Amino acid sequence: MRYIFGMSGSILLILLLLLVTTFVDTPRAALGQEKPSYDLAAAARGENAFKAYCVSCHGQAARGDGPLAKELKVRPPDLTLIASRNGGEFPVGQVAKRIDGREPVKGHGSKDMPAWGEAFQITDGSEGAKQKVNEVAHYLWSIQRAGK
Repeated sequence: MRYIFGMSGSILLILLLLLVTTFVDTPRAALGQEKPSYDLAAAARGENAFKAYCVSCHGQAARGDGPLAKELKVRPPDLTLIASRNGGEFPVGQVAKRIDGREPVKGHGSKDMPAWGEAFQITDGSEGAKQKVNEVAHYLWSIQRAGK
């Protein structure tokens, strides 16, 4: 049985190996489960956005102690402990969804805390808003500390 479907065994073996390695290497990416990588440049830009938009409630050190925090119905959380509250992993995608309003959080999307995705769209357009939210999420990733 030298030829199978008109191909030699070695060619068929090579094609089979290519097919297997393609599907073995890509399922996580294809399913959107690939672990995101930290972006230092995005974090640096995100720090500027955080200081411009978030410090008044979340504080300079992002610990929930901004000058307006006491006035809010829902006290801002310590954003430096997000990874600690998630088993040591920083859920950058989930954080971005909370910032832009796709995943509701107490206090977000209210008059106390705008859904920043909508606010940034007004000033930066749709793609600019996505980028700014991503940058703030990466900044928060950069300031994580160990929990108590």
